[in-house]
Amino acid sequence: MRSWNRLLRLSWGECWLLTQATVSLYACTVGLRAIGFNRCHALQAKIVGGTASTPPGEVALHRARLAARMVEAAADRLLIGATCLPRAMTLWWLLRRYGVETDLRIGVRKQGPAFQAHAWVEYGAVPLNDATNVTDRFAPFAGGILPRYN
Repeated sequence: MRSWNRLLRLSWGECWLLTQATVSLYACTVGLRAIGFNRCHALQAKIVGGTASTPPGEVALHRARLAARMVEAAADRLLIGATCLPRAMTLWWLLRRYGVETDLRIGVRKQGPAFQAHAWVEYGAVPLNDATNVTDRFAPFAGGILPRYN
């Protein structure tokens, strides 16, 4: 019941962002399984096209943080498990659609015998969908920045 109350308090813009996040999360999760990361990410970039149109600053950071909250809210209610990669890809795509330039980052670590990978999105050097110390826990790949697909 509490989640319905939260949903009713969202503005129309926030509801629309949550809807886009939900649809994109499903598409990313299925796309990653069906065609793999490279093709899925390239398809996202082709669909959204263009480059950033929102000037860097507080407005862009506010939009980025709001989008991150909506992606997490959508992921928490998703029937198919959305791991960090589709969540990060969805956030990157949504922000790109709204003209906010961000970087999709992937890092790795070895913990005991296990090799682990993690994905997150950064605006400038600020992680949006993870703790600020994410780079202390995961070493980003070769500079950590994936192709921008401009």
